[in-house]
Amino acid sequence: MQNEDRFPMQNKDRFRLKAEERLSTKKLDLPKLPESMEDIVHELRVHQVQVQIQNEALIEVQGRCADKIAESRRIEEELRFHKDRLALTLEASGSGAWDWNLITDEQWWSPTMFELRGVAHNGAAPDGRKLLGTVAEEDRQRIRNRLHECWNRHETYREEFRIDHPTRGKRWMASSGRTFYDRNGRPVRMVGINFDITERKEMEEELRSARRKLEMRVRDRTAELAETNAELERRTKQLSRLSSELTLTEFRERRRLAQVIHDHLQQVLVGAKINLEILSSRIPEDQRNTFQNIHDLLVNSIKISRSLTGELSPPVLYERGLTAAIEWLARWMKEKYDLSVELVFRPETVETDEDFTILLFQSIRELLFNVVKHARTASARIEMSKESAGLLRIVVSDRGEGFDPERMWMEADPVPGFGLFSIRERMELLGGRLEVDSTPGRGSAFTLIAPTGSTGAAGIKPGVLDIEGSHPAEFIIAPISKEKQKIRVMLVDDHAVMRQGLSSLLGHQTDIEIVGEAEDGQAAVELARAINPDVILMDISMPKMNGIEATRAIHPDQPNIRIIGLSMFDAADQAAAMLEAGAAAYLTKSGNSDALLSAIRRSADENRTDPLQ
Repeated sequence: MQNEDRFPMQNKDRFRLKAEERLSTKKLDLPKLPESMEDIVHELRVHQVQVQIQNEALIEVQGRCADKIAESRRIEEELRFHKDRLALTLEASGSGAWDWNLITDEQWWSPTMFELRGVAHNGAAPDGRKLLGTVAEEDRQRIRNRLHECWNRHETYREEFRIDHPTRGKRWMASSGRTFYDRNGRPVRMVGINFDITERKEMEEELRSARRKLEMRVRDRTAELAETNAELERRTKQLSRLSSELTLTEFRERRRLAQVIHDHLQQVLVGAKINLEILSSRIPEDQRNTFQNIHDLLVNSIKISRSLTGELSPPVLYERGLTAAIEWLARWMKEKYDLSVELVFRPETVETDEDFTILLFQSIRELLFNVVKHARTASARIEMSKESAGLLRIVVSDRGEGFDPERMWMEADPVPGFGLFSIRERMELLGGRLEVDSTPGRGSAFTLIAPTGSTGAAGIKPGVLDIEGSHPAEFIIAPISKEKQKIRVMLVDDHAVMRQGLSSLLGHQTDIEIVGEAEDGQAAVELARAINPDVILMDISMPKMNGIEATRAIHPDQPNIRIIGLSMFDAADQAAAMLEAGAAAYLTKSGNSDALLSAIRRSADENRTDPLQ
């Protein structure tokens, strides 16, 4: 049994309080010698309790110390774990950690930091000055300025720079750090990491190089595409010009054939019919049936030839113009198809040139045929007017069944027929357009818009193609007057091929004849004096005497002769020199043939109407 259990409870409490009181005073000096044994016993008991209390306190302190030691060991172990993890992370990522005392300029580096910067790992990191010394000279001042800027502005430090590695040469580094400040805002410490970004920089440079190469290739390819597009555009224009020339040639040939049929075949047929009728009184009665059959064949032949002539080339179109032709067409549609056509011509309506007139007339006729074939109505309306922009507007409308325009253009076999596509293409070729406005059950309106001049937007001579669905007309073309004086043209060119080409071109014109040819300017001067032509087509570049000198020699003595300069080049100085020498016009050999024919006819007309000649 412990000693304290021998005392009564009230004594124990009293002794403990006294012991605690004495312990709280922390006075361990020996007590005074007691005067009696009772006091000695009492004092011993107090000391016994005091020792017990101290033992208990010591045990409690020992327990707390054990807990602190265990906690410290746990923290040390955790710190060691995180330190190892950080070292592994830095090593795995190739990053180096650093801690910079900005007051003492001392630094701590991780092992990987030494490897990154190419500094010997001797246990001590270089100071800040030496650290900046490892930065490449071209980046050193920039990094120094950036550090001071981050310190002054309390900004996070992030920079990329180059270093001169002693064994690996020039390397790229990325650095990131945070600054710590004292109470006065003065920077005292900076910690951060570095990592090698050389491979990234090399890849970026490779990407930039690849992008530059790609951009160069794209530029080259773009230039090639531009050249290809320009070539395609040039060829498209050439094809457009060729198409225009071919279509004009086609209609000229149609007109020529119509004239041949009229001037020869129809005259022969009419003469045969007249002679046959003269013989009618002499035919025996038994041969009357045969005679009548022959007469009917001649009449039918004349009728067929008239229809063929009208189908090839309507004469009213050439003789009286578009307005008269439309009026005739309205009457013909009424007689042929019982289609009533209302005509509205504005007073300011103007006529176009012959080629343009052919296209518009053929387009109007095709649109009226569409009314007959598809609109299911007995009436139509044609309105022609001139717009303020110098455009001719012709609207062909009806109140028939109508259709869906989008479906018409998209479907391979549109409702109104192929003729609309043909009209649209040819209008666009001339610089005009076709507008279609139609609704099922509410009729249709087709608008032809074209420039009143003879040249389309593409700068080419208008061309025309026969429009599908045309029908013959009941009329005869009036013959061209054979008494009309032809334009006498002289050719001057040192190239036989060119002279043959011009001769072939002009030879197809009924109002032009070639009266002489010369190979050089000197021969041209002599020939002009001998034959006195109306027009001279004069080449500029020729031996002995060029076209400018020949023109200067001919014009003063024979001002009645109109000289048209020709050259392979469209040079302004040559044109000015030729006109100054006395030429009436200057054209390029590669230009439009119709422009040459027009210039010849215009020059001849000016010569004939000039009162001074």
